[in-house]
Amino acid sequence: IYEYTLTDKGAAIVGCNGTDRSLTIPSTLDGNKVVEIGKCVFLGAQLDSLTIPEGVTTIRELALADSSITDISFPKSLNTVEKGAFDDAAFFVEAKKKSDFYIIGDGLLYWYNKNNLNIVVPDTVKTIPEWLFNSCFADTVVLSENITEIPVGAFRDSEFTSITLGSRVRYIYYYAFADCAKLESITVPDSVQWVAFNAFQNCTSLKNVDLGKIDNIATSLFENCTSLESLTLPDGINEIRDAAFKGCTAL
Repeated sequence: IYEYTLTDKGAAIVGCNGTDRSLTIPSTLDGNKVVEIGKCVFLGAQLDSLTIPEGVTTIRELALADSSITDISFPKSLNTVEKGAFDDAAFFVEAKKKSDFYIIGDGLLYWYNKNNLNIVVPDTVKTIPEWLFNSCFADTVVLSENITEIPVGAFRDSEFTSITLGSRVRYIYYYAFADCAKLESITVPDSVQWVAFNAFQNCTSLKNVDLGKIDNIATSLFENCTSLESLTLPDGINEIRDAAFKGCTAL
């Protein structure tokens, strides 16, 4: 009942013509490991329950949107859910009524309540998707201690004045906090191994920075941080890359 295409990682389901109202997706199709639920596969599907097997890592855009599914099981292997994948699905509508966070799989945060002005991400969260908090209107954010990466654009153009990172964060990706015009201070935990380019670009209110133990300042890391008056570099710094402090007129 499943149509699929093969990727370099396994089978990606692209269609389903079953009539049962309860489905359990097999872990393999013709000997190929199922790794992905493709775009719009269950869009508007009239289902009561759906079980997604271990091994599936990705759910594409609109895959389950507008479906009648009320009972759903996600695998721990799931690490990527594209925007709109669950829009107006029955299970998602109900989940949002019960909590300010929708956490699936092995600690993947898919959704948060944007009306909450003081966000404390639960410690059950291990992963946040790229751009999830983009243009967030919260005043403050405290992240889970179990988050190890701040992904691309995760908090770009947000309104908070402060954010607390967990002590296990290892990587901060590009544009993670760029254009956060109200952010006044940031402490990079000692656990962080590197901070990517443009991570704090255009944070025009940023005044206080603790860089932890990073060993290089990436390209355009603090570009146009016009309120930054002073900065103490960690002892282990061995490289300051191009435009790292370009436009920092108060330095």
